[in-house]
Amino acid sequence: MNTVSAVAAQRLPANSLPSDREFAWTKPFLLQHANWIEPLKYEYYDCDIESLASDRKFDLVARRGITSPCPVTLLSSRRRYAFWRSWNHISDNKENLVMLRYVKSGEFSLSQCGVTMKVGPGQFAISRSNVPFRWESLANDMTLSEYYSILLPLDLVHRHFPNGIPLKNRLCTPAEWRLAMPTLFSMLSGQGRELERHVVDLLIETLLTEAQCVVQGAGVPLEARKHISEKRHEEILAYISLHLANPDISASAVARGCGISPRYLCHLLKLKGTSFSDLLWEERLKQTGEWLLALDTRHYTISEIAYMNGFKTAAHFSRLFRSYWGCSPREFRQSEGKRATRPLGHVEGESPRYLC
Repeated sequence: MNTVSAVAAQRLPANSLPSDREFAWTKPFLLQHANWIEPLKYEYYDCDIESLASDRKFDLVARRGITSPCPVTLLSSRRRYAFWRSWNHISDNKENLVMLRYVKSGEFSLSQCGVTMKVGPGQFAISRSNVPFRWESLANDMTLSEYYSILLPLDLVHRHFPNGIPLKNRLCTPAEWRLAMPTLFSMLSGQGRELERHVVDLLIETLLTEAQCVVQGAGVPLEARKHISEKRHEEILAYISLHLANPDISASAVARGCGISPRYLCHLLKLKGTSFSDLLWEERLKQTGEWLLALDTRHYTISEIAYMNGFKTAAHFSRLFRSYWGCSPREFRQSEGKRATRPLGHVEGESPRYLC
């Protein structure tokens, strides 16, 4: 796997970046004197990149536009690739930025907050650097795929989205509208460095105002922003769900992964009327119930499903499963969940909402 983090260059000051701000992954990093990739990565946020092409090669070109106040980049490729940011990246680099991606050509897939959406030409989507995501090019016939990306500070975005940032929707304008966003991105990436700062600020404000109008016109449901304790609780649940297979996961490990102290983690769970141990076992038992019924995991034996969800012995799993679901794992699977004594809402695919 090829990763941006494979670049072993030293971090350099911002004024050492080349003037053309262009980098192509078709050649070795250091042969292109591309040591600016590493400081840029640490200046903003960590992520990994992988080639999905059959020959495992890259032809990705990143053209940097303005770098201040909000970095703008145009990324182009004819081969498939994917960027992703996981909880491990987030725990190592806690930058809290908002990314708006506008697709110029081709088609992309964005997975975050439990949903996967396709984003095509003329559409845009929003991500946050403190929420795991995967951005994948869907090019399969060597056609050109391009998108603009802008990194935005959270306070600026909240001025335009005071009731929450839509993270589960790809957005586009009605047919009768003419979107100014591609023109704004073209100016910011092409001529942005020659413009006065107040003009750049105005262009960015206009871009966000248009995004706000599109969201309002699309009727995207938004919730009021959550209290910090609610956000932390969601982060704890998300981290646990990603590490259920680890039989040795502990409260201290989860706290470290979420960037909080073990004492604060226990305090947050106490506010919800639970403990770390109870929450962990409940999440494991919910997921094993889901896997026992899901078509893509039905070929696994009950013992395999137990081990894959962090249970150390089949006997311990069976005992806890019966206590939680009211029947044995075998009875649960054979009856398609009908023998369960508690609702199957979670098993039937209910997913949490993520709006920040």
